[in-house]
Amino acid sequence: MNVSPVVRASKQDKQLTQAEFNSMVDLMRDSIKAIIALDNERTKRGPNHKLDIKGHKIGKKDINNFWKALLYQMNSLKKFYANRKKNKSNRGPNNQLKTLHYVSDQWITFIEGADLGLVDPSDSDSAQLSDAISLITEKHMANAGILTSLLSRYIRHNELKRQVEGEASRYVPDSRMKSALSTSELRFFGEKIADRGYPETLDEQKVSKIEESIKFGKKSAFARISERVSGKDEETSVPVYDKKKGLLFTSMMMFNSLYRIPPELNTQEERDALVDEENVQMAAELSSILKNITRYYHDQDKKKKKNILDA
Repeated sequence: MNVSPVVRASKQDKQLTQAEFNSMVDLMRDSIKAIIALDNERTKRGPNHKLDIKGHKIGKKDINNFWKALLYQMNSLKKFYANRKKNKSNRGPNNQLKTLHYVSDQWITFIEGADLGLVDPSDSDSAQLSDAISLITEKHMANAGILTSLLSRYIRHNELKRQVEGEASRYVPDSRMKSALSTSELRFFGEKIADRGYPETLDEQKVSKIEESIKFGKKSAFARISERVSGKDEETSVPVYDKKKGLLFTSMMMFNSLYRIPPELNTQEERDALVDEENVQMAAELSSILKNITRYYHDQDKKKKKNILDA
């Protein structure tokens, strides 16, 4: 009974992909159908009849053994799940922030040519940050960490941040941002992603979720987050987007989600490109640049605060 691919994966401390796990579930489902069909065919000829299949006699005892083997395989899924949780904890909390995905055309329109400041703010002769983001502008690839950092750089460099008395800091979208994000219909190099259709293997729940998002495509990003609030209860919650006060910084993650191309609709070639070593390296280099810029401004803010306290 140790032939279960799930058991082998668990013993080898191997983490299976979702597709591999789905294949195992499909195999078990097909096995159930096959055992039922065999038993129905056998009992048609009498309760003690044995089917002759390619020289193998299959009787009631054999059918029972098939069921026992299948149940053992199903129980082994628990071991896979336990191993999955263990591997998940080892991946670290920032895994999703680092995983590359494709970005809708609107985000490209917004960030391409935007004034983002310098690659090295401490050096006035440094290159422009906007010249270092070809991964996004040319390949339409990014990850959540990169997108959030770039939007932060744009907000700071263009002085969009607003301090609202008694509330967390907000930022006010400028005309460039409002124009670029005036629609949220997912487009990929000019193609409506909704026109691709769905893979036959995609489950109905996921299809429904994607379709729910796509149907709001004519709305702007701001309209789509206008009813969301931040806070645990009515007394402390505040709107994410207040037209007079601006946007909470948590809206950055919401924009990232709205303009992310669903990975389920990527072609195999597109999926391969996302994990291509060259593209992953480009993402790592851009992330490093953005971290250094963030660190620089963080240090500058600390110095300003210290000077104010010392005055």
